[in-house]
Amino acid sequence: MVYESACAALGVMPSWSRHGLTLPGQRTIEMDAEEKDELTIFNSLCSQAYHLASDVKHFMALINLPPASRSIAFDGLRKTYPIRRAFQNASLTVPLTQIKWLNQMIGLGFKPRIPQ
Repeated sequence: MVYESACAALGVMPSWSRHGLTLPGQRTIEMDAEEKDELTIFNSLCSQAYHLASDVKHFMALINLPPASRSIAFDGLRKTYPIRRAFQNASLTVPLTQIKWLNQMIGLGFKPRIPQ
């Protein structure tokens, strides 16, 4: 956006585009063609995007530490925390058998891709 605005202000045509570039941590998520209900589908998509059990394990390890150690450990966890992207930054492949869930996936922020 800044680049395009600067080009417009300078009266030059943009010669570069970010289209097709991926962000660090960007994922491709595959929707299972066989899953039948919303909850199963949502759990599958979330587990591909985020490793919640790993987060719980790391945070639970902090609970029994003394306050000073907990603070240091939390800071270390925060500094080494993996990059997480919102669903809108994930590429979601939706099989034709799951097209009925397309609006829900868009509502969650996914940008679905339907294979031809």
